[in-house]
Amino acid sequence: MQGIRAILSASLFLLPAVVCHAQGPSAGEGTLLLEKGVAAFQAGDAGQARHYLLKARESGVDSTALTYNLGVANYQLARYDAAAREFQSLLDTPHRDLARYNLGLVALATENPADARDLFLTLSTESQNDKIRRLSQRQLERLTAPGTPAEARPTGLVMLGGGYDSNVDQLPDSASSGSADVYYDGLLVLGSDFDAFSTNSGTWSWNGLAYHQRFPGESESNLSLLEGGLGGKARLSAADLRATVFTRHWWLHSDRVESYYGVRTTARRNDCGALSRCYAQLEVAAVSGGPEFPEYDGWQYKLETGVQQNQWGGVLGVELGLELADRENIREADYASSVSPFRQRIELSWRKAVTGDLTLTGKTAFRRSDYQGDYQWQTTSGAVSEEREDERWSASVLVDWQVTADWFVSSEWLYESNQSSLDGYDYDRYNLWLGVGKTF
Repeated sequence: MQGIRAILSASLFLLPAVVCHAQGPSAGEGTLLLEKGVAAFQAGDAGQARHYLLKARESGVDSTALTYNLGVANYQLARYDAAAREFQSLLDTPHRDLARYNLGLVALATENPADARDLFLTLSTESQNDKIRRLSQRQLERLTAPGTPAEARPTGLVMLGGGYDSNVDQLPDSASSGSADVYYDGLLVLGSDFDAFSTNSGTWSWNGLAYHQRFPGESESNLSLLEGGLGGKARLSAADLRATVFTRHWWLHSDRVESYYGVRTTARRNDCGALSRCYAQLEVAAVSGGPEFPEYDGWQYKLETGVQQNQWGGVLGVELGLELADRENIREADYASSVSPFRQRIELSWRKAVTGDLTLTGKTAFRRSDYQGDYQWQTTSGAVSEEREDERWSASVLVDWQVTADWFVSSEWLYESNQSSLDGYDYDRYNLWLGVGKTF
């Protein structure tokens, strides 16, 4: 408890001076390292404090005080993602309100005033701690003070990477391609929140995404994707509600495959009873296939729900998804095709911060696709119709290394195995990828 009090006093703007009763660290080397970390804070050296605190954690110390102090150190060093992870890990502790207040400060530091406003607004009315309530109200006053800009600066992400794919095939309903190739790709994401109402109850936002993947030896499989959206977010009964009107377009080589025009609604809560976080999302879109892909014309409906819980020293996640594509089968003299499956998906994930800068995520997923009616496709001898059901299992490992506050390196290994009731549609796929990114 002495350690956390020292940090609270040394960084009042980040952590309000609330007494936190943390579990005492075990005696021995870990205790000495923790004390050195506190001494470094008192000397004004956040970098050295972080070094000792990480060493204390590696030696086996696991306490609320250590976690808070690491969050503070990362914040002072502008390692905002790492700071957020430390504070998020305390959302299920008695110090939940303090952690949420700190997450609000992280959101301000990363220029996400809408998220900060949501956290401060909740704390200003719901927190049982008088000091946290007053500090949250003060933050809200600053956010809404005369002269405060109503428009947030756009934030985003740019990433470049490359990898190897053992089964180059971009169409979601295709058979195994039997081709392997290296590739390189690039991603750009932009977005911003704006004040939408005269009170602090909501915001509206815009977002955009551009992605390109290029295969030097399989140019017909080059993929391009553009997406943009405009929506609004409000808070109701401790839930964050968001509705977005979006459009999405993707191409293979120079041929447009699909264009989506739809609405996406999402509800999220950071307190779901026994669970830490939960969400539900519904997406409805009209789909237009390109000149070469008329079978994609129709409607698509997606429903997803998921939960997260702090478990086994990390964050355990479970996602469930349903997808229905309402499209007409095409059967002509020289062309036949069906792309209207009913899909069910379940995904399990576990994310752990191995160190303050290194995060490991493991995922496994199962997807079942039941094609409505007879599945139709064209062969050299004419059109063929047959019932089709696919089952796909996948596993992946993702490693993220936060090099600085803005730069990070990511690497992913992915394995997929597809089993189909149709001959020729079974395949195994391996994908290795490495990329570097920058947030701004």
